[in-house]
Amino acid sequence: MNNNKKIIFEKIYWLFNVTILFLYGMQFMGFPYKLSFVWMAAVTAIGIVWCKRMIIDIPAILLAMGFFSYSYIVGNDLKSMVIFTGLPVLAYLAGKALTTKRYSFCDAEMNSKGMLLSLTLGTFTCGLLEKYSRFFRFTEECYSGRYWFDFWDGGIRPATYYMFYAMMMLGCLCWALYIWKRKKIVSICFLIFISLELAFFGWVETRTPFLIIAIVMLVGFALFLWVNRKEEYVKKTLAFGAAFIGIGILAALVIWYGNLFDIQQSVLGKILSHDGGIFGNVRFKAQRNVLKQLFQHPMGGKKMDIAGLKYAHNVWLDIANTAGIIPFTFIVAYTISTVVECVKLVLNKNVPQEMKYLMTGIFIALHLNYSVEPVLDANMIFWAMGACVSGMIKGYLISSKEVTYEKECTDR
Repeated sequence: MNNNKKIIFEKIYWLFNVTILFLYGMQFMGFPYKLSFVWMAAVTAIGIVWCKRMIIDIPAILLAMGFFSYSYIVGNDLKSMVIFTGLPVLAYLAGKALTTKRYSFCDAEMNSKGMLLSLTLGTFTCGLLEKYSRFFRFTEECYSGRYWFDFWDGGIRPATYYMFYAMMMLGCLCWALYIWKRKKIVSICFLIFISLELAFFGWVETRTPFLIIAIVMLVGFALFLWVNRKEEYVKKTLAFGAAFIGIGILAALVIWYGNLFDIQQSVLGKILSHDGGIFGNVRFKAQRNVLKQLFQHPMGGKKMDIAGLKYAHNVWLDIANTAGIIPFTFIVAYTISTVVECVKLVLNKNVPQEMKYLMTGIFIALHLNYSVEPVLDANMIFWAMGACVSGMIKGYLISSKEVTYEKECTDR
């Protein structure tokens, strides 16, 4: 194959996968499990042949062991076992294969950014369709603004179910701010998308996205200080940022506890005080209970006291409550391994700042969501998408190892 034909073939393959990622994130027509398996398996196999390296690694093995043991212990049938084990593992491997490949027509940064943003825009589009369903299709049938019918299958879903579709977009906040000077139109578009998500979740009185985006901002600010720690202006920025945050927290406490502007009786007050407030939330009590009872119920069985709730609202602890310590240990180990890769990304001097903000922001937003929502019981696809993002981070680190970026200074 001559060079021109090779480039044309690579472009077609790249565009095909970017399109599939968008449709997968969008959950187009429900995006059947069989189609997901076929595409992910094909991408993984092509990645092994094309990249001439073994895609399977320790995180993939830990993920497989975790969900296989989970499925076996809870007594899933063969079909459920294949879905529960195969889908997240293949999603991780496919994500890794997609970003490990180095193309002739683009560098590792462009490739990984295109893949990740395609999945992000897909989930955001799915969220928009669900909002359209809420406002225009089933207005009369919806319940109190927090439940409505799914756009694709018409099933009744709670507002927290759709919170996932906003997570990847919320994780793009620091990246959107960072690219403001160089890519203003793209930055404005993403900031508008993020604002729309926050406005909607405020309307349906869901507070978790606000807490998550606040943490994403703090981590992004810390990342900015770390990456630019040798610059003179960082000390001034740190002092200004600390003063701004401190004054903001103090003002918020005075307004809240002084009940200024009747804030405790407002919509915002209801959101903040619901279920015991943010810090005294009953979900955190349930999670503490699970941690205390891990060795009392080593095989799970949903026998733990979780403060009267149906779920612990934490993926790892819900796994422990349902199937016990064995799958819990494997999935925690897998998560730690992906966090290590994310830290490597931050510490890698060859990785442009833009990629650090984008990848870490989305990774953190997804995992914060997993920490407060029963994602596995909502839809296994939600966890699979997070595994795909983790795979993309690992693949990007591999593909960028041999590349020396000269953009690091000019990107600042």
